[in-house]
Amino acid sequence: MSTLPFVSRSAASIIAELTYLKEKGYRFIYFSDQTFFQSKTTTKEVLDWMIESDYGINWMCFSRVDVLDEPDLRRMKKAGCKLIMFGVEWAENDKLEHYKKHYTVEQIKETFALTKSLGIQRLGTFLIGVPGQTRASILNTVQFAKTIQADYASFNVAVPRSNTSFRDEALNAGLIDESQEIMDQSGDEVIMGSGAISRDELQKLKSKAYRSFYFRPGYLLKRLFSIRNWTEFKYHCIEGYHVLKGAIKKT
Repeated sequence: MSTLPFVSRSAASIIAELTYLKEKGYRFIYFSDQTFFQSKTTTKEVLDWMIESDYGINWMCFSRVDVLDEPDLRRMKKAGCKLIMFGVEWAENDKLEHYKKHYTVEQIKETFALTKSLGIQRLGTFLIGVPGQTRASILNTVQFAKTIQADYASFNVAVPRSNTSFRDEALNAGLIDESQEIMDQSGDEVIMGSGAISRDELQKLKSKAYRSFYFRPGYLLKRLFSIRNWTEFKYHCIEGYHVLKGAIKKT
């Protein structure tokens, strides 16, 4: 995403769309922004409008641990934010530095703890299978997802997308050739190993990651007791089905 240009919308256009969505009866919103609150002035204006107008619709977004501070998170909570997706990626500072993520393991821990204290759920996204990554590194990443007490975790297989330094690295390491252009990060088709782990082993580790995170008795009880109505129960069942499907695939 960092290699792509982007255009920022005005606060007025966002508020107009939010007004339209409420008029149409929508009950939940996902802000499709790769880094929510990157545009501080615009975002504050929108959130302040949501608070002052008593907008009343809950929402979720995707952001970064090095972008949101406590005042930002408090404003988001007051405006109806229920869940934030954070790109965590790895539990090791050397990898975060190598791939220029510009945040540290300590920042991840601090932001997750702060977000939890404010009552906002956290989904962490994690990346496995980068060149040279070992089995121990992947298992450490899965454990880290538990340590930071993520409410949800998404374990994605590294994909060497075009025009990225990661693709150049994979090509130079001989992990792929120029003809491989698959973009699927879900792991339905693992197209490369890490050099230290084969493609088949990587698929098994991805399934193991989901089982290890989601099938903990304590976690399952927490999810069960968090259900407040029939709609939540229905969506928990749908989510559970997809988690189970991914966890048992090619194990």
